[in-house]
Amino acid sequence: MTDDQKAAAYYKAGMLKEAPPFVPARVRVLKEQFGDGPFRGAGVPAGEHDCRCNKWGAVSVSARDGKFLGLRPDEFEPVAWRENAPWAYCCHHQTHVVIAPLL
Repeated sequence: MTDDQKAAAYYKAGMLKEAPPFVPARVRVLKEQFGDGPFRGAGVPAGEHDCRCNKWGAVSVSARDGKFLGLRPDEFEPVAWRENAPWAYCCHHQTHVVIAPLL
């Protein structure tokens, strides 16, 4: 699949409220971004950043203070894609689900 096809599938899934088959792995933040209202935070500078996505394709990047800031679709352009991982292994394997048998 080309990057254009991955982008089309990503945005189409968003309109249909479905989990996309591909999500951004790296994004270009178009201009400096800050959180809304009282949660302004340290901000994210414009430029390219590695990102995290949930299974629905919502994008967040690491801000200057190390906390993650969620971005709206009009605040970034995807520059690299990855296959959308199953929910248990989403967010770069930071969340793991362990199911132990009941005895």
